[in-house]
Amino acid sequence: MSRLAARRRIAATLPCQASPVGGGSRAGGPAAAQDQAPVASADVVGVGNEVVAVVRRMMVRLVAAAVAVVGCPVLLSDSGLRPDSWATAQPPAPHARSADAAAVDPPDPLLPIPAQSGVVVSAAPDHHYVSPNAKFTVTGRISNEGAAFKDAAHALLEQRFGGEWVPVGKPVKAAADGTYALPAVSEDLQAQTSYRVVVPRGGATLATSREFTIELAAGRHTAFKLLGGARWQPCAGTQVREIKYGINLASIPPGYAGADEAAKRAAMIADVAGAVEQLALATGLKFTRVEHEQPIPQQPGSGAAALQPFLGGAELVIGFADNSASATSTLLPAKVGRSSGWGSYVDTNGDGFIDQGYVVLDARHRLDGGYKSSRNGTWQQIIMHEVAHASGLSHPDDAKQLMHPQINPALTTWGAGDLNGLQRIGLRPKQDSPKRIAGLRGDACA
Repeated sequence: MSRLAARRRIAATLPCQASPVGGGSRAGGPAAAQDQAPVASADVVGVGNEVVAVVRRMMVRLVAAAVAVVGCPVLLSDSGLRPDSWATAQPPAPHARSADAAAVDPPDPLLPIPAQSGVVVSAAPDHHYVSPNAKFTVTGRISNEGAAFKDAAHALLEQRFGGEWVPVGKPVKAAADGTYALPAVSEDLQAQTSYRVVVPRGGATLATSREFTIELAAGRHTAFKLLGGARWQPCAGTQVREIKYGINLASIPPGYAGADEAAKRAAMIADVAGAVEQLALATGLKFTRVEHEQPIPQQPGSGAAALQPFLGGAELVIGFADNSASATSTLLPAKVGRSSGWGSYVDTNGDGFIDQGYVVLDARHRLDGGYKSSRNGTWQQIIMHEVAHASGLSHPDDAKQLMHPQINPALTTWGAGDLNGLQRIGLRPKQDSPKRIAGLRGDACA
């Protein structure tokens, strides 16, 4: 049984410690009781909506008042509220009396309690993609109107489980400047799981961070390396800019099937476009193909000679070559070796942004077209690997990553390390994005 399932079972057996109902989890004090309005019995089924609503509200208040006697805060859900807006309800206060002794109704327990003015909490994980049962860390800062929260504050990580927000671990005290670090393990994760951080205080929640997601992928999530530190400039002012790429099909590899040369060329273009699309999805960058037939990339020179005569404004060119008279590249070995391709980039002035990227594929290799699990690997796998080089990633030491120097033919998706690396060289989300990465400043156009 997982720890989360165990916590849920234990909570169900304690009268004052039950899992919250859909998003109002409590920390720093007794856990919230899971008390929901009783379901209407058969004799009220079919009664008008107004009568059902009145009966439900009366029963909800009775439940809240009864639990208040034993001092258990109650979490109440209402179908009209979104899961992320459900809030902890305080026990009803004793009826107050006005000057004319008229009774004043207690606060409606279904209404959310407003957060303390000015208190905010930020939160971001160090990695968005992890393998099962892997450790990751969530960091952020608790502040009050921009300044560090001066009272002793704690941060608590919560995980969305179905319609509920479930505490993960114990609250961690923030440092004097309001910063905190919450360790976590990717247990009980679905394909994609939402998390948030709350600031508990005396049975209430002072602040709640924006949600962020953690996704499962293969291999070690730390298994990525950067190639020199440069990346594509993602922005043109406040807009995501187009990175233009071109293709050279001077040589058709023997593995491509087709009725004629036109069909084979169409399949090759589809593989290149598919690989670039996978790169775009993982990085958030925008790539657009230019139709010009490009020159085959060569070994770049130095200084001004480093830039190659790509056409149509292309910044990235993917070419197939076989070292024949019409399809030669100085990036290919004289004889066919184990390497099926070469990918890299040029940063001429060292500003950290790529000026040109280039990929050369050795068309003398016999690989299948398409992108699938294959005995020998496929061209689209190779192209994905090489365009990631041309965008700023190097080789990791984890064979479960597509960027490993010896690609496993069975791999059909990016691994966890690949995806974390591609996020770092791609469009970096701003602080209010669920994809924000701890320690990286967001791009202006994100």
